[in-house]
Amino acid sequence: MKTALITGAGRGIGYSIAQFLLLDGYRVVAVSRTESDLEKLAEYGNIIPFGCDISDVSERKRLVEFCTQNQFIPDVLVNNAGAYLQDNIFSEPSLLPDNLEINLIQVRDLTAMFWDGMKTKGNAYVFNIVSVLGKSVRSEAASYSMAKHALGAYNQLLFSEGRKHGIKVTGIFPSSVYTSSWDGSGVNPAQLIAPSDIAKIVVSCLSLSVAAVPDEIHIKCMDENF
Repeated sequence: MKTALITGAGRGIGYSIAQFLLLDGYRVVAVSRTESDLEKLAEYGNIIPFGCDISDVSERKRLVEFCTQNQFIPDVLVNNAGAYLQDNIFSEPSLLPDNLEINLIQVRDLTAMFWDGMKTKGNAYVFNIVSVLGKSVRSEAASYSMAKHALGAYNQLLFSEGRKHGIKVTGIFPSSVYTSSWDGSGVNPAQLIAPSDIAKIVVSCLSLSVAAVPDEIHIKCMDENF
């Protein structure tokens, strides 16, 4: 049975990816700060819910120890967890340390912790959910933009490293995705990318031949306002 580990799986993009992979027969470790958010995923297949604040170093180590003890090395690692923390380039205090921790450092650390096991297992795949702000900037989200640019650079480095060891790496750069953060905004969900769109892209990538791997996938809304 193929296995997957998905961070930020309690809602939105991560939840949808978990749902699709479970339906595709994967055994999934679904990670969320709020473990109760993962309960409904049990309807779709073989899920192992894991409550964890992935931004905490000790919590990341606890997750890896749990997987090691249960001989769980993911065939697919989805680095989805992140947070949109707004500030500008002159904000005091700056939110750059916080944005870097949750949107970059935890991704680097968690991937590094599983990397050797995935190399040994072979035919593994890493997905990094980046953002359109990994290529552009937003003044009211300065630190977030910087962190996501850094995550885009990390994805490029990991892609190159993965090709040496038979591990596929794809960065997904979506613009506005309709998640719970848009609740009450008055925005029509049909104007935004659906979380299931991202999940379908992941499933599609996993169905490619061994020789094919997209390094980056960019998805924009049809509505240019988003």
